[in-house]
Amino acid sequence: MQPSEQWHATLVMQRLKDAGQDHPDLLAAALLHDVGKILYPLSSLERAVIVLGKKFFPRLASRWGKGTRRDFRRPFVIAERHAEWGADLAAHAGASTMTVNLIRRHQDALLENSISLEDHLLSALQRADDSN
Repeated sequence: MQPSEQWHATLVMQRLKDAGQDHPDLLAAALLHDVGKILYPLSSLERAVIVLGKKFFPRLASRWGKGTRRDFRRPFVIAERHAEWGADLAAHAGASTMTVNLIRRHQDALLENSISLEDHLLSALQRADDSN
């Protein structure tokens, strides 16, 4: 992972710890939630394009994320699909099912009546990730 992604992952994990979270699968997911980005590293300019695109053109950014990595949509595709890729990498490396699921779902919207342990941990991961 790029140094900025490593720093981000460490901060997400620390925020979880500061909030009293100590579930080992959650902490592992915090460190690895963006690992899928190693397959297609993003430049600083591409990162800025993603942020601006999602802020000013959220529908277009979402649609572009379902495109191909071969044209101008590349940053949006990586932003959209890195969770899936990261979960696959973590599973291949032997991560627990819970860790893999948290990585895969870390960008998914949660249902309001979610009550499972996985959903509780996912919500904590998302809060920590979004606050960073």
